[in-house]
Amino acid sequence: MKIFVSSTYLDLKEYRTKAREAIEESGNEFVGMEDFQSHTHEAPEFCPEMVEACNVLVLIVAYGRGYVPDGEVISMTRLEYEHALAKKIPVRCYLPEVNYPWNPEFIDKDRRSIDEFRGLILDEHICSFFTTPESLYKKAPCGCKSVVALAKHRMVPIR
Repeated sequence: MKIFVSSTYLDLKEYRTKAREAIEESGNEFVGMEDFQSHTHEAPEFCPEMVEACNVLVLIVAYGRGYVPDGEVISMTRLEYEHALAKKIPVRCYLPEVNYPWNPEFIDKDRRSIDEFRGLILDEHICSFFTTPESLYKKAPCGCKSVVALAKHRMVPIR
């Protein structure tokens, strides 16, 4: 199973690394910006075909909006999320525990956009919550398997 991991990068780098470990150790294939982002200093581009090639999208959202591509009003992470929904790709969402202390450097000063996105995710999905990168590592593979299993059996609507 191919699993696309969507998140901001700088604030969630350690979490992405642990998600990748969990995905690969469970026998699945990790797909993420680390594998296709330009290694120059150019801004990354939205790659819908990379999302479409996956069975599941793992969405990790903390308190930063992240990169907004030229000509867009929403972040790269939200573009990936919305594209997965449009293509009916199951989405598994992970957010930090509400009371878990977060580095202020990685919290948007103007939180309207990220708070709106987080609210949408919480309203539309059953989410799992993490604290440390290790706690995400323990939750990621099980969540992905359950979403795909339910999608295949059409026991729940896929968003």
